Amino acid sequence: MDNHIILLSFLILCCYACYGNTQYIAKHDMTSSSYQQEFSKLHHKGYRLKQVSGYSTSQGYPRYAAIWVKNSRPNIAYKAKHGMSSKDYQEEFQKNRLLYRLVMIEGYLVKKDNKWEAHYAAIWHKKTSLGANQPAYKTHHKMSSRTYQTLFNKYKMQGYRLTWVSAYTIGKKSDYYAAIWEKRSGPTMITRHRMTSSQYQSYFNIYTRRGYHLTLVDGYQLDGSARYVAIWERIGGARSARHGLIEPNYQAAFDNQKYRGYNLNIVSGYLVGSTKRYAGIWINSGIWTTQNLNHIDSTVKDFLKENQIPGGSLAITRHGKLVFAQGYGNVNTGLDASPSHLWRIASISKPITGVAIMKLIEDGQIKLSDRVFGPNGILGNEYNNGEYSARELFITVLHLLEHTAGGTTWNNKGGDGSSDPMFQHTTFSHKQLIDWVLKTREPSHWPGSIYSYSNFGYCILGRIIEKVTGVTYSKYVRTKIMEPAKAENMYIAGNTYAQKRPMETRYYSGDGNPYTMNVHRMDSHGGWITNPIDLQRFMVHYDSLSTVDDLLKENTILNMVKPSVRNAGKCKGGWSINALRDWWWHGGSLPGTMTVLVRLDEVRGLTWSFFVNKRGSGEVDPLMWKVVNGITAWPSAGVDLF
Repeated sequence: MDNHIILLSFLILCCYACYGNTQYIAKHDMTSSSYQQEFSKLHHKGYRLKQVSGYSTSQGYPRYAAIWVKNSRPNIAYKAKHGMSSKDYQEEFQKNRLLYRLVMIEGYLVKKDNKWEAHYAAIWHKKTSLGANQPAYKTHHKMSSRTYQTLFNKYKMQGYRLTWVSAYTIGKKSDYYAAIWEKRSGPTMITRHRMTSSQYQSYFNIYTRRGYHLTLVDGYQLDGSARYVAIWERIGGARSARHGLIEPNYQAAFDNQKYRGYNLNIVSGYLVGSTKRYAGIWINSGIWTTQNLNHIDSTVKDFLKENQIPGGSLAITRHGKLVFAQGYGNVNTGLDASPSHLWRIASISKPITGVAIMKLIEDGQIKLSDRVFGPNGILGNEYNNGEYSARELFITVLHLLEHTAGGTTWNNKGGDGSSDPMFQHTTFSHKQLIDWVLKTREPSHWPGSIYSYSNFGYCILGRIIEKVTGVTYSKYVRTKIMEPAKAENMYIAGNTYAQKRPMETRYYSGDGNPYTMNVHRMDSHGGWITNPIDLQRFMVHYDSLSTVDDLLKENTILNMVKPSVRNAGKCKGGWSINALRDWWWHGGSLPGTMTVLVRLDEVRGLTWSFFVNKRGSGEVDPLMWKVVNGITAWPSAGVDLF
């Protein structure tokens, strides 16, 4: 493996996450070649490797998790090398010892020629980059547990403190250690090794209560079970730590910590049995105070517990910038929720359809006053063999948008003695269902005369979009509405559990079976799935607030949310509104799903979305008001987690 000598640039580029003024990228489960490619790519972008953890698959192939940083410390030249045998590492150490200082060494196992052997990854910093008067240091590798403890005690008596330790196993019962000590003072420290998972958790709890913070953890396997070596120091700064995480839960933890303002400081990958596990330490960057984070967490967790809801996910923006996102609970058995998971958003699909219709109007392709059915209508005579009643011929795009098209016979409440058409004849296509409604459910009132909330009306709006554009409803929305807003994780839902997307939550039965509905057919009124962050990307680009340039003209958006006489409190774009306060919102509800999307006025500048995966008696809208109204200090204006 070639050496890499890198000069850290002072310039700052946008990246995945930040340590205050420091930006970082973290990746895991990289093969040796993909790690090398990532290393080279990030080198050219001015990033410095901060830490690398080596581990293996059950077949013995090496994998790597690593953190790269770009910060305000210029001119740090360094070398990094991985895939070294013990002999290779010793030769590299001797070659570098005069000009470079070892700052990290990682031992891990790989299978070579059908035998397990130790390999090493290491980072050296150039001494001239670190300044004068660097403290003396000691380093050893391939130490047995007894040797490591002996040297630890010896160096402690000589004034050295442990700054790095890595543990690995050769054979089932032989654990070894690689460590670095520096001769310098520092805060009070506690270190332990060979801890089982339960011992590690117990010590973590005890030391945290005593005012210590975890600064290093390394996981490894001994005799078929997980073990840990760790360092705690009595230092300031809020930290969060997780261990024993399977890969999807590590990714969820990373996402959750990132979108609450915590930055990954240490990562450890290790194999237990045949399963890859991860441990990590995150540091609060100061975006949020601990008090406010505790308020958000406890409020949401209490709601989920009280209503026996497995999981939920939320995102909040302020003045067009994402300031918080978090998943809570589980998206499936044993799988933690994150703000990157996908959820059915139910009737929040209606504002999305409203924006798509207003886009067509803005582009001159349709008008609000256009008739929908009949020879002069957008959909012509293709439904019910062109047989329409006088009331049906009178329906316009505006009537559909503002829920005044079909009266009580088209609504969701079953005021005419029937139920929502969209839940009838679940095997019918869109055309078959529309034919059936036009044939059997004459509008109860003249269009425009009364407001009556209608899923079916928004189903017809989806067909108008398809007729006018010549593409599917979902393709038009994704390409013309969502992609310009960089909201890429938007899909129309499947119906069954087997049809759920890879990152989609499981939905749990509360007052109905989530997997017996034709959700896919609900596309334009209730069929979208997304994550709360991408829904916020959509929101901030179509909200008429001044902080982010909207993707529709101001007059178009204002026309979308202008209420009419017949739908006070509602509007033409599918929103509920409070005109006096300039608030918009919409909720969604299906078996297995409750959702809410809110946009407040220019002064408060807040928008938020919250989803859960079980419908119960608790309401998500009051919950989120409790969350945002209990926040005592918002992040500074420069914070944007998008």
